[in-house]
Amino acid sequence: MEIIWGNKAAEWFIAASEYTGYHKRLAEALMRHMLPKSTMCDLGCGMGLIDFALTGYLSHITCVDIDKEAIGLLEAESAKRGIQNITAMHSDAAKIKGAWDYGLMLFFHGKFSDNPSHYLSLVKRKLFYIVHADPLEPQKDTKPERTKCSTVSAIREELEQADIAYQLEHYALEYGQPFVNFEEAIDFAKTYRIYPAGEEKAHLQAKLQQIDSTDYQYYLPHTKRFGMFIIGREDNAHI
Repeated sequence: MEIIWGNKAAEWFIAASEYTGYHKRLAEALMRHMLPKSTMCDLGCGMGLIDFALTGYLSHITCVDIDKEAIGLLEAESAKRGIQNITAMHSDAAKIKGAWDYGLMLFFHGKFSDNPSHYLSLVKRKLFYIVHADPLEPQKDTKPERTKCSTVSAIREELEQADIAYQLEHYALEYGQPFVNFEEAIDFAKTYRIYPAGEEKAHLQAKLQQIDSTDYQYYLPHTKRFGMFIIGREDNAHI
């Protein structure tokens, strides 16, 4: 879905993250390949929920995003949580300079293959490039073309054509959305246009789960499938 940043979006993202533990589990997957007390640059960070989950493990994280609204939300949430080791940068990831131990491109909206030497120049150890899994039923895939190109098979082909060495890990993590009431679920569905207009109620009635929670009444299940390309700097010294 296309992200529309704002306070409402931030509340939904935080609720989903905390209810499902998605970013905690994603952080655990990343930390298996990272040394503690290292530095990282998150390229296209959004509001930085994965970065918040990594602040206790890494010494410092630089969060970069071209969207000013997303950076504002990140800074506000970081201050609210009392986080001291995150620096937010409103900038185009394709133009930044610097050097960090690790780099993260989590569902990055740019294109790594346009300038791989630039992105690899930013990291000393590894770059983690996380993209959508290939659709289970390609013929029914209605995602925008921009999203379609960022799939495991497409990125694998791009990396191999560029002679870039990598490791690939596959994941499927629960990352659904909890709701206080049915009206909020309708609002969510309309905001992100996840169902055809006018059909939101029928789809939600079929898919929502009632849950036993003090904070939420309904839950919309969603398994987020993705691949994590681990690109080592030393393995690609020729780039």
